[in-house]
Parts: sequence; structure tokens; C-alpha cells
Amino acid sequence: MVENQHFYWEIARSSGIVSFWLLWFASILGVTTSSRPGNRPLPRAWFYETHRFASILALAFTALHGLALIPDPATDFDIAGVIAPGLASWRPVETGLGIVAAYGLLAVAASFYVKRIIGQRMWRAIHLTSYAAFVLALLHGVYAGSDSSEAWMRASYYAAGLSMFAVTTYRILATPAPRAVVPTDAS
Repeated sequence: MVENQHFYWEIARSSGIVSFWLLWFASILGVTTSSRPGNRPLPRAWFYETHRFASILALAFTALHGLALIPDPATDFDIAGVIAPGLASWRPVETGLGIVAAYGLLAVAASFYVKRIIGQRMWRAIHLTSYAAFVLALLHGVYAGSDSSEAWMRASYYAAGLSMFAVTTYRILATPAPRAVVPTDAS
């Protein structure tokens, strides 16, 4: 028996925050790895492996976040409310955003292991869903997170959202445009 009556709630809260920041870190590394900055402080392989590991770790903390809510006596979550979007007894839409984000993260993390089977194009398409997963996780935290009214948590969400927007914008603007194919004069 757990003596602290808030033990599960504290695990759910803290693992949710850790999961969000790991997702942010994995996303930032993913964008950084796929962009072509001129001077990398570390080898590209380091970025890729750290990105992969952070994604898997984010998934583990996401699972802990959801599962810790089930035995918590202060919440009314059951397994269906934790795994099926819209079935949570508390803020079903906002909670559902987090569940959908978790499934997106699961798909992205799983794609690391089947890249050779599904090919580069499909792998990249799956990885693009990580942007949606990040936004959904951010919205889940803002609207369902118990600490969202705290100034430090709001600042945390702003910092994560703005930095992700900044690196994504840089990625888009720094990517060279495809070269136009100039037809040769056959005559």
C-alpha cells in the first residue's frame, strides 16, 4: 500500500511534464538532424541516435503518465479512458488530444525499426506526423494539464511552442529549393 495518498497523481503529473519535454527535445533534434546547418558541434549520427532514444523515452513516460492515472483514488480514469480518445471521464476532448498524440508518437517511434521495410518515403511521411503529435501534446497539456494555470508551466509551454516554431521555420527556409529542370534544345 502506498502511504502518500497523492503518490499516483504526482507520478502522473510529473511523468506528463517529462514526457512533453522529451517529445519537445526529440522533435527539436529531429528537425535539427534533417536540416543542413553548416557547422554541427557533434556528428549527425549522434543527433539521430539521441533523437531516436529521446522519442522512445518520451513514449515510455507517456505510458507511465496515462497508466498512473488508473490506480489514483482522486481520479476516475479507467483503462478505456486512458487508451481511447473521448472516453475519459474528465475533459474527454482535451484528454483525447493527448491520447491521439501518444498514438502519433508510437507510430513515429515504431517507424525507426521498420524503416528498411517501409522505405524512406513512407518513413518520412510517418515522421511528419510528429509535428501534429507535438501540437496535440501541447494542446493536451495546456487544456488538460493540472499545472497549466501556473506561470512556470505556461512559460514552459510558450518556450516549447515558440522554439519548435522557430526551428521548423528555419528548416523550411534553409532547405534549398529544388532545381528547375531546364529542357535542352534538341534541335
